[in-house]
Amino acid sequence: MVLSNRSALDPLHNCIRNIRQWLSQNFLHLNEGRTEYILFTPDSLNSSPSFGPLTPQFAPAVRNLGVIFDSGMIFGKQISAVVKASFYQLRLLSKVKPFLSQADLEKAVHAFISSRIDYCNALYTGLNQSLLNRLQLVQNAAARLLSNTSKRSHISPVLRSLHWLPVRFRVEFKILMFVFKAINGLAPVYLAELLQNDV
Repeated sequence: MVLSNRSALDPLHNCIRNIRQWLSQNFLHLNEGRTEYILFTPDSLNSSPSFGPLTPQFAPAVRNLGVIFDSGMIFGKQISAVVKASFYQLRLLSKVKPFLSQADLEKAVHAFISSRIDYCNALYTGLNQSLLNRLQLVQNAAARLLSNTSKRSHISPVLRSLHWLPVRFRVEFKILMFVFKAINGLAPVYLAELLQNDV
């Protein structure tokens, strides 16, 4: 699919111009050489559209606020990055574990592992369960590190004793928390306006 018609590309060019103008007004600069664009499409789209001179800057995945977005919104690369970084941090924590108190180890696990699992996890709503299972493996390993539980022991009682929700429920909890705050006037207006009470 080729979008060669100038009028078809005008909205995209106008958007980029508006972004450049806003950045300039706020004393920021758009580094166009490093700027990437992404086109969110269903996996069934066989041909990728051409956007004229912007086409080379389209990427299959881009990073925004530390989250890797892919064109199919599958988040496979994001989950892989979180899992890799988390297991790296767990290996480091296991080396310093003998020198930390239990309370300090728990704080470190929350700072380096739980925070990674929970960061922007509302985006994981509706994800393939196999991807969430990979995050669950990270949480299970962190729980085993904290509780000195062997790999063969069942993990559910350990998570329960630590008062940790499994990853799938953490995602649901985050969404429900957003809804609760929006309904009760505790959320920003742009979120509260998305929900209406039907009585």
